[in-house]
Amino acid sequence: MNSKKEKYLWHFLTSTLYIFLLLLSILFFYIKGKIPTEISVFDFLILGLATFRLTYLFVNDAVMDFLRDYFGKFERGVGKSISELITCPWCVGIWIALLVGFLYFLSPLAWFFFFILALAGLGTFAHFLSSLFVKKANS
Repeated sequence: MNSKKEKYLWHFLTSTLYIFLLLLSILFFYIKGKIPTEISVFDFLILGLATFRLTYLFVNDAVMDFLRDYFGKFERGVGKSISELITCPWCVGIWIALLVGFLYFLSPLAWFFFFILALAGLGTFAHFLSSLFVKKANS
């Protein structure tokens, strides 16, 4: 199989896995009788910031270099697909959103963890903004 077709195959399989996990999550909450139907605006913002921070952690932060470097060695197969996944903020973001959403509705204990991540996300965002203003002032 040529590398482009193999790449598409692995991307298709990881996308299929995502859809399967999404449907499994819905089924889990359905069986538990806890299908989520609403969320407060504040919680939505907390979850959004937590998703942002976790996504940034996997895609950019030095602490996860070991993971990106490990999968970056692969030139084909699932390793290459994961390498491409964890270097793409849009790709990682959708997987992290699934995890964050599932854990939020699974356990109230997850909220505190997401709150801490949201605070870190605000700090990261503030750092981005301050960096932009410093660069602009120095130009």
